[in-house]
Amino acid sequence: MFPKVVQVKPMQDYTVYVYFEDGKIVHYDMSQMIEKEAIA
Repeated sequence: MFPKVVQVKPMQDYTVYVYFEDGKIVHYDMSQMIEKEAIA
């Protein structure tokens, strides 16, 4: 079973900190999931 997410803190550099109920904190880099160019 996966621990429950308690809080997610977005940062300015397209990263997030995810806080879990078991006390674990994970820093994810989401920059690769963001499209850099707008599609017209």
